[in-house]
Amino acid sequence: SVPYQGTTFFFDLPKVEPASLPAKENGPGTILVCTADQDAGEVLTGCLKRAGYGVDLVLTLRQAELKLAQNTYAAITLDLRLPGGNAASLVRDVKRAQGRNDAPIVVVTMGSDTVNGSVEGAALHIAGWLTKPYREEELIEAIREAVRKAARAPARLLHVEDDDDLTRVVRASLEPDIEVVGARTLEEARVQLAGLPFALVVIDIGLPDGSGLDLLQDITDVQSGRSTPVLILSAHDVGHDIRKKVSAALVKSRASEAQIVEAIQTHIRQTS
Repeated sequence: SVPYQGTTFFFDLPKVEPASLPAKENGPGTILVCTADQDAGEVLTGCLKRAGYGVDLVLTLRQAELKLAQNTYAAITLDLRLPGGNAASLVRDVKRAQGRNDAPIVVVTMGSDTVNGSVEGAALHIAGWLTKPYREEELIEAIREAVRKAARAPARLLHVEDDDDLTRVVRASLEPDIEVVGARTLEEARVQLAGLPFALVVIDIGLPDGSGLDLLQDITDVQSGRSTPVLILSAHDVGHDIRKKVSAALVKSRASEAQIVEAIQTHIRQTS
C-alpha cells in the first residue's frame, strides 16, 4: 500500500455459537441485543461479554418481546433493521414490551439508515446512537452512559393540560425530583403515551381537541403491562363512574397548589 496511508488486512475466524452468559456476580448487568444480523450480533455480544455484561441475543421483535416479558435488563441495543416496522414503530414496540422495566435503548445502525422525523416527533427518548462500523470502546461507553443516565432519571409525570400557566406551576413545584412532560391536546398526549412510560398521568377534561376522559382507554392500551395511575385535575367534578376508573379526581377551584403537589407526589411514591 502507499506508505504512511495505513494497510487493511482481511482474515477469517471460525464461527463459534455464543452461549447465553449471565452477568458476572456483582457485574454491570445483562444487555438485550436485538439485531437482524446474527453475525453482527455475535460481534456485539463478544464486545459486551468482554466488558463483563451478560447478554441475551434475539433476532426478531417477537423474540425481544418474550425476553422482555421474562427478564429485566440493564440496557437494550436495537438494530433499526430488525423486522417489525419503521424506526419509530419499532422503538415504540420495544419500549411497550418492556412493561415497567424501562431499560434504556441504544440504537446500533448502519450509516445508510436514516432517522426520519417520526422518531424524534414521537418523543421516544433513545438513550444513545451508534453507527456501524464502531469501535468496541465506543459501544461500551454508550451502554455505560445510557445506564448511568437511566439510574439518575427522575420519575416521569405526563400533565395533559392546555393551561400553560398551571403546567409551569406544577413543573416548578415538582422538578427536579419529578420530570413533568406537558401535553396541551389529546393528540400530543397520545404521542407521549406511545413513546414513554409514566409514573402518573394527570388529565384535564376540557382540552382543545376533545375530552381528556378519552385518554383513559389509551392509557390502558398503550401503557400495557404498567399499572399507570391517573389523576384528574379539572375545572368540574366528575361522576362516581369516572372516579372508579381513576386513582383520584381533584377540582381546580377546590384544591390548593400544595394539595395538588401532595396528591401527585403521593401517587408517584405508591408506584415506585
